Amino acid sequence: MKHLAIVLLLSCSAIRADEPTTVTVKDVQNTAASLDSLLSHNKEKVGVWTQGKWHKNSKAPVNIAAVTPVVARKLQIEGSQANDLLQKDPTKLSELVMSKMLSDKTGKPWTEIIQGATEDSLIQQLQTQRIPLEKIQADLNNIYADVSFAIMDFENRYVGAAPGSEKGKDSNKDKKD
Repeated sequence: MKHLAIVLLLSCSAIRADEPTTVTVKDVQNTAASLDSLLSHNKEKVGVWTQGKWHKNSKAPVNIAAVTPVVARKLQIEGSQANDLLQKDPTKLSELVMSKMLSDKTGKPWTEIIQGATEDSLIQQLQTQRIPLEKIQADLNNIYADVSFAIMDFENRYVGAAPGSEKGKDSNKDKKD
């Protein structure tokens, strides 16, 4: 009898663990805020190596032009439009994503949808169009991941040997074939 109670208890726990979590508007807002802060120039202050020395508490701004091709490709929009919008205000990335989602659903151009829109109004419009909060959050998370990798790729281009060092050069370049 004791074993049966334990099995039932474990079964109930397993069922609860398999239940999908419900995404709330607050969850979507938090995800959108995280996405917007990713491109924001208000990044955490860190030491930056420039002009041959470390500058403590300097900001390493994100190169918007390096990530907009990724955003444009993922959202299937014109790269120059994405670049212009994000150069003016990098915190508009979540609104861009949600505007594009609405555009795909309604057929209305995303450039018109984003004009004067706020994050909250876009979430409401998406819900009115019967786009689930889970879908909105998933799309925001996917863009977050892709932009994060684009930022890392851009930053990693400048990590490695100092200019003029021998690292990476072909040591056998003087040899004839």
